[in-house]
Amino acid sequence: MNQDPVYETQRELAQDLELPSLARPYLQEAAKWAKRLSILGFIILGLFVLISIIAPLALSSTGRSVMNEFASVSNTVSIFKIAQAILCFFPIFFLYRFATQTQKAIKTHDNDSLVFGLQSLKSFFKFFGMVAIIVFSIYVVLYLFMGPLIL
Repeated sequence: MNQDPVYETQRELAQDLELPSLARPYLQEAAKWAKRLSILGFIILGLFVLISIIAPLALSSTGRSVMNEFASVSNTVSIFKIAQAILCFFPIFFLYRFATQTQKAIKTHDNDSLVFGLQSLKSFFKFFGMVAIIVFSIYVVLYLFMGPLIL
């Protein structure tokens, strides 16, 4: 069991919160679509990793010198693409966990599953928030250094 005092306080507050019967279909529908999107994300991620592994192997087996130089660059790109896929795994996993735990909570009327599902949804949005801040910061830095060159 989680011994975090903030978690315990939130859990006590969650015990007092009731999910209105009108909200359940909306939450169920959101969880259903989240599950579909996360499964699609896992499939696309798997294909992405598969292509990242197969492409350099196919290029290296051609035997031409120009293609071999391209294959060495392709190996480096593949490593970065696999790292990118690993990074993309986490929001998809958080979305899947939200979907499964929320569906379980609605089906079994289990508050702990609902809390866990909503924590996963919070993690999903927190991840994208951090990524947005990082990307925005990179854009600002690039603009500060490259902006005077463009103007």
